[in-house]
Amino acid sequence: MTEKGPALQESTFSYCFSCENCTNVCPVVINYEKPEQVLDLLPHQIMRSLGLGLEELALGSNMLWDCVTCYQCQEHCPQNVKITDIFYELKNKVSKDCFYSTKSDEII
Repeated sequence: MTEKGPALQESTFSYCFSCENCTNVCPVVINYEKPEQVLDLLPHQIMRSLGLGLEELALGSNMLWDCVTCYQCQEHCPQNVKITDIFYELKNKVSKDCFYSTKSDEII
């Protein structure tokens, strides 16, 4: 029902080689002693999930919602993956999907 935004259409996540720079500079990840237990997937794992076509797995990660959009991950990515932009678009996709599924009677 929803379209892919520019960052997802460009598929920059496919350039990710899991160097983990995005995860290592993320202030949200640094905030937790065991971030994988709280955030589910870490930023590099979300990019890898998308690269493997596992969008639903990425959409279920708490990391998307805890992201503070500081752009540190994106600025430090050696492959220029638009990580923050992709997170933003994934959050929008979930929001739109929820809106349309709850308002399906009205939007026909």
